[in-house]
Amino acid sequence: RILRSAAEALRLREGAALTQERADAIRDAALEATARTHALRRLARSDATAASLRRTLVERCGIDETGAAGVVKHLVADGWVDDARYARDRAARLAAERGLAGEAIASILVEEGVPERVASRAAAAAAPTAMDASRALAIARSVAPPSKTPSKGTGRDAPGRRRAKIARTLAAKGFDADTISGVLERLGIADDLDA
Repeated sequence: RILRSAAEALRLREGAALTQERADAIRDAALEATARTHALRRLARSDATAASLRRTLVERCGIDETGAAGVVKHLVADGWVDDARYARDRAARLAAERGLAGEAIASILVEEGVPERVASRAAAAAAPTAMDASRALAIARSVAPPSKTPSKGTGRDAPGRRRAKIARTLAAKGFDADTISGVLERLGIADDLDA
């Protein structure tokens, strides 16, 4: 099966001679129709970037890079694929659900196929740098709340362990060293630098 637009472009008519060139063109059109169907099914389950969708079509549908690019180009034109929309939605989820800093969000988006400029804008909107300190402080308080009993520095809630846990967690979420240091100072545990 091929799309009607492809059949019209190939000027297919009942009873027309079938040359090897025309047979190859029909085969390519059938591959593109299969790839489009696969892409639409994929997009019905979840959004995707143009780059990741092209890779999927090449790997799963047997279509070449040029054909996959053509299918994705049509899906972009039809509004099915929009890297900026994907980046905005994904960045907002990463910031809300995982508490990631903007740089970490941008890095994930680029790995998922979002162009770097689009990823940076979406990450900055979802996790503004100006809010890093307050977001990092909230995360620190949730992952390592202060002990209700005074510690002598050797127990589970020792300031050094708390500081290390907070620093590791914030670093893993992409916060920079200055933000982490500021949070530790604000919590009053920055003096435990060697712990």
